[in-house]
Amino acid sequence: MNRIRTFACTAVLASLAACQGNAPSTPTASKPSASTQEPESALGRVVNKEIRKAREKLATENISIKNGVRFNGKGGVNIDTNDRDDNRPDAEITPKGDLLIEGKAVAINAQQRALLLEHRAQIIGIAESGMDIGVQGADLAAKAMGEAFKGIFSGKSEQEIEQSVEAEAAGIKQAAAKLCERLPGLLVSQQKLAATLPEFEPYATMTREDIDDCMKDSKDDTAQQAALQSEIRGEIRDAVRGTVRGAVRQDDKEAVADAEAEASAEAATTH
Repeated sequence: MNRIRTFACTAVLASLAACQGNAPSTPTASKPSASTQEPESALGRVVNKEIRKAREKLATENISIKNGVRFNGKGGVNIDTNDRDDNRPDAEITPKGDLLIEGKAVAINAQQRALLLEHRAQIIGIAESGMDIGVQGADLAAKAMGEAFKGIFSGKSEQEIEQSVEAEAAGIKQAAAKLCERLPGLLVSQQKLAATLPEFEPYATMTREDIDDCMKDSKDDTAQQAALQSEIRGEIRDAVRGTVRGAVRQDDKEAVADAEAEASAEAATTH
């Protein structure tokens, strides 16, 4: 599986690297957030296009529940890798609310199906919130690069560049931190399912401690976030300066070549 980190500053680099059936009827499933705005940058639009495809897959494909899901206040969603010692069979929830164990449907009643759909909708709702933050991060990445370019040519200090994007970065941080606030609903839906459907119980691995850890991380990670911000600003600045220097050197080479050509032409006309 993979690991997704949606903290605003990490999203700057992650977004740049990223550029090389029926849905449940519950209101939280597969519906974009009303507050989501269309991205302003070309990078944001590219990422948003891929996010839309991912949303469609969430709505129409089975969702695996074997691998543990962990959310943290650093704005991250950690999806654990497969444990070689985990002997549980693969399990999935389908868009219609069936529980599949090793590809075979478990016999369920109408109440259990409703609970499966509720749990699936909780998972999708959190995943889509993370996707929205990812698009915002991509937009911020493009704006940060733009501000860095302008800063080099205008002589702006790093502090001035940082201030120009800090307000938007703060908004993304707040959105990422709110992922923790959605965890209690996911835990409740898991507990209700485990209580009524024995086949689901082995996959009910989320605990209250996970929520407490998430909330704790969101309060205690300020210093680490600041260090990460500084590192990423430095990488962006160095990358931009390298690009500018390369362009200047190329211009110098072309200027020298032009001068040599002009000198040769002039020498030819004087002989």
